[in-house]
Amino acid sequence: KWLQLIKDINFNPIPSSITVNGDVNRSFLKTQLRNSDLGIDGIDPYYEKSFTFDRRYAVNWDLAERLTLDYNASVNAIVDEPEGDINTDVKKDSVWTNFKKFGRIKNYTHRISAGYTVPFDKIPLTNWVSSELNYNTTFNWKAGAIGQRDTLGNMANNTREIRVSGKIDLVK
Repeated sequence: KWLQLIKDINFNPIPSSITVNGDVNRSFLKTQLRNSDLGIDGIDPYYEKSFTFDRRYAVNWDLAERLTLDYNASVNAIVDEPEGDINTDVKKDSVWTNFKKFGRIKNYTHRISAGYTVPFDKIPLTNWVSSELNYNTTFNWKAGAIGQRDTLGNMANNTREIRVSGKIDLVK
């Protein structure tokens, strides 16, 4: 019983799960108003465009029987497009180049959580005590507006939490 602590030592070199998701959304609306002669002379078309590339990542890893690590991240990005219709090779090249760069990040968030259960139950003298240690941290970054003089710029914030909990079983 006294060697149970050493006997139960293990390490898992491979993550339990890895997840990668991506959503690409593009909307394109061209509105062309007409003049009184039902022509379009002198009236420029109006374009409403949106091209986003959102991604999510997650890694869950049970490093050992009592040690876990979780990482989650999400990214919201905009794929910039030139003004007007995408009707030339130069404009198509610009969109494709921005898409291959995964867009311009507007919002990034990640969370890391780690947990450890102290192996008091493996030692006969302390098997009536249990304790857990948890560490959580988050980070968020938001991009400021482009081309505005009155913007305050980018915004970043983070949090950190360290938690220790314990339990005593007086029956044991």
